[in-house]
Amino acid sequence: IADLESIKKVAEYYPIDGFTTNPKILTKEAGKVEELIPQYRKFAEENDVKVFFQVTAEKAEDMLDQAKKLKAYYGEYLVVKLPAVKEGYKAVRLCKAEGICVCVTVVHSMTQALLAAKAGADFVAPYISHIDNIGADGVTAVEEMVMAFEEHFGVDIPAEDLEQLKTVGDVMSYVESHKA
Repeated sequence: IADLESIKKVAEYYPIDGFTTNPKILTKEAGKVEELIPQYRKFAEENDVKVFFQVTAEKAEDMLDQAKKLKAYYGEYLVVKLPAVKEGYKAVRLCKAEGICVCVTVVHSMTQALLAAKAGADFVAPYISHIDNIGADGVTAVEEMVMAFEEHFGVDIPAEDLEQLKTVGDVMSYVESHKA
């Protein structure tokens, strides 16, 4: 979502932890990007929410450079979105070494989610509609991602605990504290 007015309307009724945008969405927004960026930061600061902002670079080092610039501007409110591709996984490790919160985006499979977690991502963003559009079941794919975390890390996450885990980082912390 790039439309700040829509974000404000949702936040008026429902608690939110953050909002996301991407370059394609930004180009469709009525205002100029230069005007939207400060508005996003102001909203994030005033409401103590995260801004999920996607990089556009294709090489890991360039993704890191963009992430550093975004981090310098948004500070603790930034979650940088990196693509679930080879260079993106490399960039996850580079960003985490710099203390930048990371979301691996456009995740379509359990393997991609597991790679993101192992690389250190704080969040993964499965694209359920994309998964559905290729003829698979997006909800089932997300269930498989959770099961892969459980199996790979040797931990069973009960449903009542799973409801409390909001990020991959939360899942990883849970896994670490419940290993056999």
